[in-house]
Amino acid sequence: LQPILGTRMLREDNGLGGGIVYRVRIITIGPAALLAEVPIFFVQATNADLIPLIVQPIFGTTSGVSGFITPGGVVRFLPRARVSPFGFFGAGYGRIVEAQVTSISPLRGRFTNEGTWGINYGGGADVRLFRAINIRGELRNFYTGSTQPVVVLPEETRQRNTLLITGGLAFRF
Repeated sequence: LQPILGTRMLREDNGLGGGIVYRVRIITIGPAALLAEVPIFFVQATNADLIPLIVQPIFGTTSGVSGFITPGGVVRFLPRARVSPFGFFGAGYGRIVEAQVTSISPLRGRFTNEGTWGINYGGGADVRLFRAINIRGELRNFYTGSTQPVVVLPEETRQRNTLLITGGLAFRF
């Protein structure tokens, strides 16, 4: 999927992603609660367009991986209800690793391993199953600083938007 909207190109990579989030309640005021969170996420990028067909059997379609640690805050609404929506924002560190094949004959590539700032924001909801176990669904976006020291075109900034739709279990202690 590569539609062009204005000067921004959107790309769907269909990679694997996973993470863990630790949250602690700071204060509850009426129907809302303020929490602190530390999310740690890793996201694989796969893109068959970037990797020629001749090397896919050897290297697969993995074109990179990103890691994020972005502590922040969460506002949870109706924290004691069966369905509890929330929104969050955080800032911290992102590590971006990219591999690109630059030529097939001879086989050559370029490897980038850059650390940069990162922010994450989004929202979701918990559905209580039992007293200490919830099902969680959320939409989380990571936005990073530039991962390339050289700007090829004036409008190209090389920031990343990594949008994740996640689901899983949440345990309350």
